[in-house]
Amino acid sequence: MDKGKTPFWLENVPNELLENLNNAVEDGLFNCYTDIPYEFALEEARYILSTFSESGHANYEWLHDDDPVNRKEARKEFNDLKRYIKRLEKRGENQ
Repeated sequence: MDKGKTPFWLENVPNELLENLNNAVEDGLFNCYTDIPYEFALEEARYILSTFSESGHANYEWLHDDDPVNRKEARKEFNDLKRYIKRLEKRGENQ
């Protein structure tokens, strides 16, 4: 990979995942955003997606909110995460 080029797995990242990845950099797990490895991004995405099914988690509550606008935003994030994971799994790390 070209130095300075953003890896494909760090492009078009869903909002919830982007927040987690930025936090990982801020917490010192990685020197910069482009240092985040494929495996880490994929596992974080899978974890976040699982929280939408975890009763009591904020993402679950967001998905089941009484406000239809909030539910719509949550469904969009849920679907964006599913597409992101599918895209990464389809392309694989070495592409």
